[in-house]
Amino acid sequence: MSEENNIGVVVAAHAPLATALVSTVKTIVPNARLSAVDLDPHQDADGALNLMSQAVAEADGGHGVLVLADLFGGTAANLALSQLGDGDVEVLTGANLAMVLDAVTHRERSASAADLAERAARAAESSVVVASSLLKPSIESPQAA
Repeated sequence: MSEENNIGVVVAAHAPLATALVSTVKTIVPNARLSAVDLDPHQDADGALNLMSQAVAEADGGHGVLVLADLFGGTAANLALSQLGDGDVEVLTGANLAMVLDAVTHRERSASAADLAERAARAAESSVVVASSLLKPSIESPQAA
């Protein structure tokens, strides 16, 4: 499937997290098409809403848009939520590198932005590991005498 037929991906976060995530993804997937919306805490509300609306509109090639926001209840997520009524737009919060990579590399195989959001959420969840729990040798219980 060509790049134009893919679900659009926008990363929205408190500055400079969105740009950092997008830049990192582009080092791993050099021709990845996605955009960043970095929100400055000193930016006016109308300007921030315009940035989000413009990013979603530009990302939408007719197959929907998935907005990956950093924190549910935060400014980026709240602005992204304002886009939900505009076509096939879905918002997924808790953005991390695994989530963004998964969304970018699987968007052509997803039926909708909502389907892509579900897949990216699973990728993000599976990337969270408490390393010491994983690496600690298991302690066997003593045998009953």
